[in-house]
Amino acid sequence: MNNLYKKNIVFLQLTTFLDLSFTFFGLGMLSIATLLKNNGFSVECLKTDQLASLDCDGLSQYFKKLDPEIIGLNINSDNIQNVVYLAGDLKKWLPNVIILVGGPLVSIMMESVLDEPVFDMAIVGEGEFSTLKLCNKIIRNKGCLEDIEGLIYRKDNKVVANPKGDLIQDLDLLPTPDYSLIRTPNSIFYSSGRGCPFNCSFCFQGVHGRGYRYFSSRRVVDDFICLSEKYNIKSIGILDDTFIANPTRTIEICEGLGEEKAKRDLDFAIMCEGRIDTLYRHPELWGVLKKAGLIKIQLGIENGNQEVLDAYNKKITLEQIEAVVAELPKYNICSVGNIMIGGAFETAETFEKSLNFAIKLLNLSKGLLDLNPTFLCPYPGTDIAKNPAKYGLSIIDRQWLTHLSTHLPSVITKSLGVTDLMELKHTFLDRVKLEAIKLLKKADFAIMNTHMSVFSRYSLPSGYYFHILALAPVIKKYFDLRNNVSRFRSDEISHEKLISSRPILLSTPSCSGTNYILDGFFDRIYIKKAKEQLLCDFSTGRLSIIEIAQLIKDKLELDVEVEIIIKTVMIPFYKRLEKSYHVIFQI
Repeated sequence: MNNLYKKNIVFLQLTTFLDLSFTFFGLGMLSIATLLKNNGFSVECLKTDQLASLDCDGLSQYFKKLDPEIIGLNINSDNIQNVVYLAGDLKKWLPNVIILVGGPLVSIMMESVLDEPVFDMAIVGEGEFSTLKLCNKIIRNKGCLEDIEGLIYRKDNKVVANPKGDLIQDLDLLPTPDYSLIRTPNSIFYSSGRGCPFNCSFCFQGVHGRGYRYFSSRRVVDDFICLSEKYNIKSIGILDDTFIANPTRTIEICEGLGEEKAKRDLDFAIMCEGRIDTLYRHPELWGVLKKAGLIKIQLGIENGNQEVLDAYNKKITLEQIEAVVAELPKYNICSVGNIMIGGAFETAETFEKSLNFAIKLLNLSKGLLDLNPTFLCPYPGTDIAKNPAKYGLSIIDRQWLTHLSTHLPSVITKSLGVTDLMELKHTFLDRVKLEAIKLLKKADFAIMNTHMSVFSRYSLPSGYYFHILALAPVIKKYFDLRNNVSRFRSDEISHEKLISSRPILLSTPSCSGTNYILDGFFDRIYIKKAKEQLLCDFSTGRLSIIEIAQLIKDKLELDVEVEIIIKTVMIPFYKRLEKSYHVIFQI
């Protein structure tokens, strides 16, 4: 009898169970799964969050229903222990299943990965065509294992490692990822290239090589348009570390996207990684990226000490970082920058320099730069992992058995231990948040609108939104209403339209003695004058400014023209409340 649920191969991206709100299915596995599906194999792709609600019996029944010949698992430093445990269970439930593993860690471990008896096979490097050959052999009995590039397997109780295949030079040979395999949300990630021409000492590029190979410009544009139309995508995050490394190609992609989006009336945002030195040398990229829909860019800042940047072989300067960050307000583009704590030669003094530099960058960005402190991780294969003493470091947990790779320190320095580094991270977070609040208090409307509209329009919260603005009910209410086309700021409409508009007070006043108090996130507004208190009472969206002025004139028996009340009392009052986002106007 046919099993309607049976799959030839199941791919599982197993992450830790510490945070199910963000479980990411690797684009490498998705590319492999798409190629297999296009070649007639039945494929299932699973993420941790899809299985987390099942107990052991539920998991057993689920995988027995799928009854795959092969289960493919991605392993990395954070998940390898969980993968080993699950693979052991899978072997109990499905004794004949082949457990296939891949990922960056496999390229480091090579044959030793099969020291884990629950792993049957592994593929080193890029896995698309090797996995296709393996499925043809295992499922269709075509070909032989000896001819599969990069395959590691057991033969006659010995581990055999086939020669690694060449890197795929023409990436256009690979299919457009089939996001329906992973229950596509409104936001997706996309890889437009592989590899990196740079050689930062903390970064692992053992899988994709030091060169940068990429899809053609036309292919990227066609993929984005196809994905937007097929899945109604709101945003696409480009994961390449070096998407802008080739400025000519970047401009071709951005101009093509701009043209196609306009022609087809599509609205989706893009996010990407950006190298400081490239943006510094090619400031023309900002305009074309913005026109293509760029709303967020990640910048590799890493440290506020030039000596440390040089030790990391970053090939950038502090002056270049400052110049690039200063461009953000010109284009209203949000950015995320990483600052590593506990890295090369870290001391209390180098940390203080990094913190002061971070505060300077926040101010240069005028409230558009998020800064994320992370602990330096000695990832396998990196120069720091191989030669920690060269960087003044000692590795205390090479296997991350006590935590995730970025959650707690895995290395210590000569003068700073684990608790020291954790305290420095908290100090960094506290100082940066205080500075961010100061910046938002004086940020102009365009910057505030960028943070709020990026979330409401594309479901992409910035750090400013997530950690600060979302906690301010009056601001959230303001921008929720502001997104309605019939509601305006006072400077967006003519004086004639303004005085005939209906003001809406967005916070209900409380009283303290004879004063009205409006609670905001940044400031408390005290309203003492009788005229202004009446304005609060009548600014409910029911009456126009002219009508409210007449009521004030009558109630207070003022011997003055309505126009004078509007000009001298109402407009200044509303302008003041607009600064704290307490009032909006409805036509």
